[in-house]
Amino acid sequence: MILPSGMYNLPLSFIVLGQVHLLKDQLAAEAAARIEAQARVHQLLLQNKDLLKHISLLVKQVQELELKLAGHSSSKRILVTL
Repeated sequence: MILPSGMYNLPLSFIVLGQVHLLKDQLAAEAAARIEAQARVHQLLLQNKDLLKHISLLVKQVQELELKLAGHSSSKRILVTL
């Protein structure tokens, strides 16, 4: 292990404990960030689900309008041919 200058007079166990403390803090910060990211992913998945439902509804409405227009234009053709 390479020690920064000025730390040679500190007991090695004190330095190691400091490094362990820093690693624990880093691990806690990374765990918190992971939990926050997972919550954000969950929220985005819920939004995507809602958007897909809305898109599905819009597609259904467009299909119904297309059927109405197709029926309306075919009934006009029937009137014209009579």
